[in-house]
Amino acid sequence: VWHDSLESLAAHAPEVPLLLVANEFLDALPIHQYVGAGRQERVIVLAGDELRFAPEGTVREESPAREATVRTVAAMLVQRRGAALFIDYGHDGAGAGDTLQ
Repeated sequence: VWHDSLESLAAHAPEVPLLLVANEFLDALPIHQYVGAGRQERVIVLAGDELRFAPEGTVREESPAREATVRTVAAMLVQRRGAALFIDYGHDGAGAGDTLQ
């Protein structure tokens, strides 16, 4: 069964164990990008006739939406039993870097 939201997934057959398969799902959630060690958020600026990211430097990404989604799915798995498989074709290790496409 396809679902448009976590709420519809939680409400669908709550007595049945959950089997969730998601491809590139977590990458579709909103992110914030920060430059350097501080909290300076990366933005898009108009430079002449071009759009560019500013400021430049090492990029670090955070996703409160991703963290909340994973917590929600984990709670559903505890309540209903089952398994979740999130497939992602990203980096093979943690660290700083720009993954926004």
